[in-house]
Amino acid sequence: MDWQAYLGQFDIVYRQRSPVWADGLPLGNGSLGALAYEPFHPEWVINKNDVWDYRHPTFRRHTPEEMRRIADEGLDYAQAMADENLSGSGLYPCPKTCGQLRIRFGQASIFAPGHRITKRLDLHQATLHTDLDRHLSHPRIASFICAERNVMVVSVRHVSAMTAFTNHVDLTRTPDAQMPPCEPAAEGDTLWLDQPFHDGFRFVLMARVVPTRAEPDYAALFRETVQERWWPVIEPSGEVAGRVEGQYAVA
Repeated sequence: MDWQAYLGQFDIVYRQRSPVWADGLPLGNGSLGALAYEPFHPEWVINKNDVWDYRHPTFRRHTPEEMRRIADEGLDYAQAMADENLSGSGLYPCPKTCGQLRIRFGQASIFAPGHRITKRLDLHQATLHTDLDRHLSHPRIASFICAERNVMVVSVRHVSAMTAFTNHVDLTRTPDAQMPPCEPAAEGDTLWLDQPFHDGFRFVLMARVVPTRAEPDYAALFRETVQERWWPVIEPSGEVAGRVEGQYAVA
């Protein structure tokens, strides 16, 4: 059987952006997972299946038999929820998100309109293809999570030479009032977040930016478009400068 052709019939196609994470498309290998969405710029929420807050080990889930008794009113609902420790403080073992990776193409949203965004989740390759289109900017993004390693790869092609000098990669984690502060850091082409837990557990989420030269055909297009005399001015340098800006590690 031609599995690529067969599975290709069921590729998931979005013809517009996903403004919230709940509308995003999933990537993962069973251990590391991500949801790709676009509140304005492309963004990936990254999670790991063993990043949990275990501070409340006395929490106990009801068994299926107990749930049936609650449904049949054999157990008082309010008392059952109190016994399960869901009332009052609401503290119970729960997963914690690892962080968010975002790529900002071109100028900020207050200065320029957003890209028109379409995407396709290739089920055979387990790869998400995201196309961004606006005047003088047409990035093409492929993102996937390795099957055997907990590494997410985001490949970006056709970065506009006219706007490349304003492109940024951001790594951050949404502030969590129940957790110690996350510590962002950056050095050269590497960004990372160090997140401690109250019980001594900690994790590090790290991103490395690997610059590449423009593809020959795309470079030739821009030479023709912006004229030869401008090319030395706008050709990307290939250098990456990492820094910390507030709660963000930015390159």
